[in-house]
Amino acid sequence: ENSNKIAILGDLHWGARSDNLQVINHFKKFFSDVFFPDLEKRGIRDIIQCGDLVDRRKFININTAHELHKNFTEPIIEKNLILDIIIGNHDTFYKGTNSVNALNLLYRDAPSNIRYFQNPKEIMIEHVKFLYLPWICEDNAEQSFDMVEKSDADYLIGHLELAGFEMYKGHT
Repeated sequence: ENSNKIAILGDLHWGARSDNLQVINHFKKFFSDVFFPDLEKRGIRDIIQCGDLVDRRKFININTAHELHKNFTEPIIEKNLILDIIIGNHDTFYKGTNSVNALNLLYRDAPSNIRYFQNPKEIMIEHVKFLYLPWICEDNAEQSFDMVEKSDADYLIGHLELAGFEMYKGHT
């Protein structure tokens, strides 16, 4: 069945505010009481996470990793949903490359319905072409700009810093 619906998440920042337990409890409640029930109600099977799944570049707290797995990853696996994760700047250790990242560790042995992207890639979801654009850094800049220029994708989804863009009122 083609649902033609996709859930899009971004900037979850698991571990935010120094792994604050209230924030983690808020995440748990959101995913168990709102997000996953709503996906089921709407018949949505595809999820795109647009970067910054985790909060800190340098490390992830063991309890945060546990809660992320228990409350986000496990339900995706159990419900046989499809999760595509685009690497964000907070997911990577180095600023010049996306190759050392938290997702390499968290999802190294994940089932095939969970994929992550550290370089640009065109993906088909239900006959719609997406260009995934992870955090642009020194290692992937040329490939990223080349793919943006040449792609015939219907949608570009990325983790981007856009110069001159007003993120919210008064903050450029």
